[in-house]
This record gives sequence, C-alpha cells and structure tokens, in this order.
Amino acid sequence: MTEQVILESTPLNALDRCDRCGAQAYVRATLATGGELMFSN
Repeated sequence: MTEQVILESTPLNALDRCDRCGAQAYVRATLATGGELMFSN
C-alpha cells in the first residue's frame, strides 16, 4: 500500500467540528477513498 500526503489549502473555520468529540476541528485528514476526518487538539 502506498501512502500519499496532499496538503489542503482550504482553512478550517469555527464551524468545522471534530468527528469524535464535537469540539472545533484544527486538523483535516482526507482519505484516499474520498472521505475526510476532522480532529481537535
């Protein structure tokens, strides 16, 4: 399996929420399958 990193230029804002806890998200991970996950601190 090959890993690929793509830097996203669209900034997150206060409305973007962590998928796990609902806090403001600071990191977005885009999956190769097209989905995305957002994480807080």
